[in-house]
Amino acid sequence: MKVIHILGHSPANTAYESGNSDQPPKTSDAREQDYAVKIGKFPFWVLFSKMDFHTKMAHEIQNLNPPFTQECWRPYFGLEDIYEKEIEHVIHKNFPSNKVSVGKYNFGEWSSELCNSIYKEISLGNVLFNLHGLHNHTINRILLNCDLVNVPVVATQRGGNYPEFLLKKNPLFFFQYIIEKYKFPAIDKFQFQSKTSFNYFNNKLPSGKSTLFQDGIDFKFFYPVSKEEARKKIGFSKDRKLILYVGTFTKNKGVDSLISMFNILRKEFNNLDLILVGGSEK
Repeated sequence: MKVIHILGHSPANTAYESGNSDQPPKTSDAREQDYAVKIGKFPFWVLFSKMDFHTKMAHEIQNLNPPFTQECWRPYFGLEDIYEKEIEHVIHKNFPSNKVSVGKYNFGEWSSELCNSIYKEISLGNVLFNLHGLHNHTINRILLNCDLVNVPVVATQRGGNYPEFLLKKNPLFFFQYIIEKYKFPAIDKFQFQSKTSFNYFNNKLPSGKSTLFQDGIDFKFFYPVSKEEARKKIGFSKDRKLILYVGTFTKNKGVDSLISMFNILRKEFNNLDLILVGGSEK
């Protein structure tokens, strides 16, 4: 039995654009540089990450010595060939991918090589696909183009979006909505990390087809400390009021609104600090 975890998007260009093309880009996991492969054009390096959602799940499962093999697939902008590397008994594969756009409208990306590899695995049999991330072009194209009816398929969704919400934000999502409406029945099991998504789909899907799950915590690294100790460690006095944001510094996350609100609040409260933890595309 083989389990293939598929992530529906390429890595962000942030690390590649800000780094030196002569060295692998620095990421949150320094070990990724040991697995990096140099290529002759942008993004100049092919990374095999253990820190993405699909690879995290695969490697945690691998620690349990499962009675099946595992692979982690993803599309990857800038590649002309498929790149493969085995890391701690899990096969990582990166597939060439291209942006899909019409005029000024960007619909996501698509990898024909990834789809062809899915067909091959289906023909070989004895495989389960775990699709990581719903409501994106790559995953919906897989559902549309690949015949998944006769193979077990799991979908793992971490974000809180659901179709009606996305339609209100962007009417172009209508096309993806139609695909999902008619192709989601091919998925055998849904795993939702967001309670909002779980509650929505739990009312739409047949009974027992959806599960709410949340990431666990490694208490070797995360453990409670006193407020005084924590503030001392990061250099803030106990009388300061802190607003903490953790995530990417992008407009769709509302960081610009947060900063604007903070600038208004600090005119009234002189003991207020804003802490931003994360990264930006610029």
